[in-house]
Amino acid sequence: MKQSAKLLIIDKDNKILCLRRSKTHPYWPYHLDFPGGIIEKNELPKVGLIREVHEELNLSIKKEDIKLIKKRNQFLGFKVYLFALKLNSTQPKIKLSFEHDQYYWVSVSELKQKKPPMESRWFYKNILKFMEQ
Repeated sequence: MKQSAKLLIIDKDNKILCLRRSKTHPYWPYHLDFPGGIIEKNELPKVGLIREVHEELNLSIKKEDIKLIKKRNQFLGFKVYLFALKLNSTQPKIKLSFEHDQYYWVSVSELKQKKPPMESRWFYKNILKFMEQ
């Protein structure tokens, strides 16, 4: 079964990093997104997530700094993972890949105002649940 992972990145002020998919993204252009993507065959979820975050944001993270929040064995044909990274500093410098054309940091209340595509609502719902704990 294919696997996918997303990362909730939270800065020291509890702001959440959100991305906007670019117009050329093959799925749901101009929609809300979070860093991450498809895990390659024989790749561990954390390792694949670290690779995806570096590709999408030019941001290097360590395996020991990310924590599994939730996983789901069957979601749109994928096994999916949601991880979190709590930063001890202000927002890092981000350099977006072609997949996204904007990024922004939002509070939980601001995130609640966003409308994710139906296919990413599982991530969105679990991010909000995690942030409200």
